[in-house]
Amino acid sequence: MSSNGSTTYADRPLNAAALLDRLNEPQTAAALHRLLDHAELLAFSAGAVDSLLQRGEVIADNVAASVQELRTALPA
Repeated sequence: MSSNGSTTYADRPLNAAALLDRLNEPQTAAALHRLLDHAELLAFSAGAVDSLLQRGEVIADNVAASVQELRTALPA
């Protein structure tokens, strides 16, 4: 059990009976319902984050170039 009183993944046995017991817990069922209700949004968000991370270097270079242009355009 963790310090806040919740059971952690490491505290649970890894077998089918334990999985069924966990799926029968109201909190687990409610959490699964929330995940399923938001599955489309989660998939979109994961794709967006993946795209952002893949383009991170390009984005950073463009921001740096824009900042440099602003610095040269503004009077000292």
